[in-house]
Amino acid sequence: MSKWLYILPLLLFQFCRMAAEPKNEDTAKRFNFGIRAAVNAPFASHRALFIDWAEQEYAPDYESGIGASLALFGRTNFNRHYLQVEAGASYFSTRASIPTGLFDNSTNEVSEISKRTVTIDVPLLYGYSFVKKPPYEFSFFGGPKFRYSFDFDNESATSGNCNLIVNNGINPASACFVVGLAAKISRFTIDFRYEVGITVDGKPGEYVLLKENAEIKSGSVYMKNGINLLSFSLGVIL
Repeated sequence: MSKWLYILPLLLFQFCRMAAEPKNEDTAKRFNFGIRAAVNAPFASHRALFIDWAEQEYAPDYESGIGASLALFGRTNFNRHYLQVEAGASYFSTRASIPTGLFDNSTNEVSEISKRTVTIDVPLLYGYSFVKKPPYEFSFFGGPKFRYSFDFDNESATSGNCNLIVNNGINPASACFVVGLAAKISRFTIDFRYEVGITVDGKPGEYVLLKENAEIKSGSVYMKNGINLLSFSLGVIL
């Protein structure tokens, strides 16, 4: 980690120096490539909750933490239209609150289940610039995004004498649809985007409910949801 504290400032300096250099206007109009960095907030979209294969009416209370992403992009321009392909990585975290009484009615406590996720992202975007007066450009865009997810171990914290341990599965390959607005000033870009999860993020897993460190129940659990993502990014065309 300490190595990156030295490397990242050097990379950012190099990108800014390259952005300040003049480039051929004909090439710039046909094709651009660059880098974008974003902050994002995930929103879990609840679909269903199954405990021991019985569907529950209860919907877990989801919260999200601020995440981040970094991506390279390439854009091909056709007058006011453009096609943009990106390749990058994102990190985000979510937390679900769920009562232990759903698992065993002899308990009445609340468990918080936290999950951290890293994804490899490949969006394929179509955009239309409804303002294009160099050096200014304003556009909207949309398109599918494909991601491959790497899930860290879940972390659980339960009030009182109980401890609920949930081992959720994850669907490594998933898809979502992206819509957003973008502005370009000279060689710098700003965009707001919202990603709607199309596929289900998780898959069935297992749980163990402990009371005073003794197991009182175990079985299957399926917290079926999708992940939506709101993000704001800054970028530079290299």
